[in-house]
Amino acid sequence: DEVLHALKALNPDKGMGPDGVPPCLLRSCADVLAIPLAAIFNKSLNAGSFPVKWKDSYVTPIFKSGCKTLVSNYRAVCTISSIPKSFEKLVVGRLSPIFVNVIAPEQHGFIKGRSTTTNLVEFTDFVFSGFDSGEQVDVVSVDFAKAFDRVSHKHITALLQSMGVYGPILSWIESYLSDRRQFVRFKNVVSEPYRASSGIPQGSNIGPLLFVIMINSVTSIPRPEGVELLMFADDLKILGVVSSEDDYMGIQTFLDSLQGWCLANCLHLNPAKCTAASFSRSSRLLSFPYRIGGGVLDRPASIRDLGVFMDAKLTFSHHIDAIVSKALRALGFLKRCTRDFTSMEAIVLLYKSLVRPILEYSSVVWSPYYQVHKERLERVQRRFLRYLNFKMHIPLEELDIVELAARSGLQDLEVRRTMADLMFLFKLLNAEISSPALLARISFNAPGTQNAPVAGEFPVAGIVVRRRRFRFLFGPAPAHERDRAQFPVEIRNPPGGFAACFGFGLKRRFFTCRKISKNRK
Repeated sequence: DEVLHALKALNPDKGMGPDGVPPCLLRSCADVLAIPLAAIFNKSLNAGSFPVKWKDSYVTPIFKSGCKTLVSNYRAVCTISSIPKSFEKLVVGRLSPIFVNVIAPEQHGFIKGRSTTTNLVEFTDFVFSGFDSGEQVDVVSVDFAKAFDRVSHKHITALLQSMGVYGPILSWIESYLSDRRQFVRFKNVVSEPYRASSGIPQGSNIGPLLFVIMINSVTSIPRPEGVELLMFADDLKILGVVSSEDDYMGIQTFLDSLQGWCLANCLHLNPAKCTAASFSRSSRLLSFPYRIGGGVLDRPASIRDLGVFMDAKLTFSHHIDAIVSKALRALGFLKRCTRDFTSMEAIVLLYKSLVRPILEYSSVVWSPYYQVHKERLERVQRRFLRYLNFKMHIPLEELDIVELAARSGLQDLEVRRTMADLMFLFKLLNAEISSPALLARISFNAPGTQNAPVAGEFPVAGIVVRRRRFRFLFGPAPAHERDRAQFPVEIRNPPGGFAACFGFGLKRRFFTCRKISKNRK
């Protein structure tokens, strides 16, 4: 059944791997192929050997940034054949629950219930806590040079043994990593094969899990008091409150220890891409010279962390400028591509797929407080609605933006951000988001205490954050307190506690409120 499900889950639109078998064929013949493939998979696991032919993969260079003539500015992404990739997926499904308790809570990459958003929320929570105390927070962003490509196979094997992995499964992982044959494919030209002596194939299913296990030992480096870590795969942030030279030396000491850890684990830091930044409400920042390999790290005016721009005061003005500009470019592309479209549903779908996600990525981190920022974001959607109105041949004097948005199924972006905030909290409380640090910040109204909830009240009392930004954690935002108090019981306590039911209830609630508000006007 597991193999059958894995085959039917294949994306038929994906291309073929080196074996020349298209995934659409495997999917359509899943009922016939499931039993023989299951026998091969089980034999491979019992023998502790990964089939040699399944180790072949195409490597496609993906440009990152910088000069296009430099090989170092490309990321090597592997294309693996569909059968071995399905095999990997099944193995990962068995191994992940075993290792999830071993992976440090500081790691947010490739772990169920964690994401770039949880990483950024924990980071900004730490910074805002420093703001509340009137202190400065320093952050050093560390970049590992070609981390996935330089992982030592022997080191991974030793780590797995230290975690209690042994027998056929350990031999199977060793076999999977060793003697892999790769072909570089670029613009329909395929190179001669070469052997990869180190590294983990990017684009595989089991590769990310093995990499996270390997880099997890970073968290075991002794940390001076006050130094904290946050990770997303190989993106590492070292942060701490800095009010004196002793605090600065604590972060620098950890950086020195990190360089020693890299030498022991066959990894290298890339000082040119490592940066330092200071966050404070004060205009007078303490600027200490953080060093890696003898060189002083750059201090840009703002940093881009996991796709979100941040300045020294965490106003997110730069981020809003950037996403509005990017969304307008995407909207212009959409208009050019849909000149001859007659289906309004198709145009709206393209907007939801190409433009709106740019305006909403990790909104729980940067959701604006100032009306001028909210208005800039809404203006992008209103521009799309005017284009939609033009395509529907409705005269401008008859244009009703609110009515057109409702007919198109488009909510105000501010409403969607509020829903995202509430959904984030719901998932956090129901263990669908794994973040002990954030969960510890929330206080509850418990029965039998002076804060016991009144019948029908939401059980969250609040969070120890006074910063107005943190609306999703029910900080001091009276409007949202009123919103949540008015939620019907089927939204506060959806059947089975499923996020989908909660989200559906929120959508219905906000659409209803919007229609009532429009009718009152």
